[in-house]
Amino acid sequence: MQTVFACFKRATLFPLLLCALSLQTPLALPAQAAEFPAKPVRIILPYPPGSGTDAFARVLAAQLSEQLGQSFVVENRPGANGVIGIDYVIKSPADGYTLLFTPNSPIVASPHLYPSTYDVRKDLDPVAMVATGNFIMVGHASVPFKNLNEFIGVAKAAPGKITFASAGAGSQAHLNYEMLKAGAGIDCLHVPYKGGGPATIDLLGGQVQLFFESLPIMLPHVRAGKLRAFGVTSPQRSPFLPEVPSISEQVKGFDVRIANPWYGAFAPPNMPEAVLAKLNAEFHKAVQDPAMQRRLPEGGFIAALTTTPNQFREFVRANHDLFGNTIRALNIKVD
Repeated sequence: MQTVFACFKRATLFPLLLCALSLQTPLALPAQAAEFPAKPVRIILPYPPGSGTDAFARVLAAQLSEQLGQSFVVENRPGANGVIGIDYVIKSPADGYTLLFTPNSPIVASPHLYPSTYDVRKDLDPVAMVATGNFIMVGHASVPFKNLNEFIGVAKAAPGKITFASAGAGSQAHLNYEMLKAGAGIDCLHVPYKGGGPATIDLLGGQVQLFFESLPIMLPHVRAGKLRAFGVTSPQRSPFLPEVPSISEQVKGFDVRIANPWYGAFAPPNMPEAVLAKLNAEFHKAVQDPAMQRRLPEGGFIAALTTTPNQFREFVRANHDLFGNTIRALNIKVD
């Protein structure tokens, strides 16, 4: 009503026209959603190419392109465990044409490790939780231990000598290492990389000794004898490697709620509700497609149960608090 009264107070044509346009804006939102997307959509991935998340994002983008008849293009913007890419999305227009696809650690871990960056509880609009996954702890074939117990014994005898890679400070691999370190009472040399791809290359080359990464990505190397498997992060043993125990059954305090990643899509804050709802529906339609259902397990991904943007928002907030409490309890710091 205040907008209407303001129009009558100024009896010139230009203010009246502005008022009329402002009154029409809420009515334009459903039409905006119906027309979306009218141009290519960028999906920002805050990690370099070569990781399992990168491969998943590209398959997902292709499926969305097919569904909506418009290009969805993955753009890598790595750095600071996702902070650079996420900050870019936060500052982008909230029109649905710049989205974020990421694993959970930059969303719920990085804000506790990189001060004065962002608060995802208010700085991003959750679109859809897309999938979950599991990691595996692997080592180069040359390491002088054959199982997790032997590794713990060697690590205790030579603190700081064994190299443990991660995809970056604050990444899922880093958090898993820190939980293992605290639970087993060991200390290794943490070597953070700028993504899982570069870390995997150096692991296979023997430049580093141990690493946590998506199980299916490491599985071919384990089967080829290039890497040795020490434990999976899932609560139970994996059907792909039934002979390898879960880490939580071997190490006290290894929390599977922290150890296993989830993957989601986000948008800049204050997205139009109609566009947000449409994107949510399309992302879930994509992962429920029969072809995607067949491909997801190949990359170690499990399609997430359908959630609304608000349900996903509450899940993110709960995870934000859980990860924050764990990071403080373990006194995890970025180098």
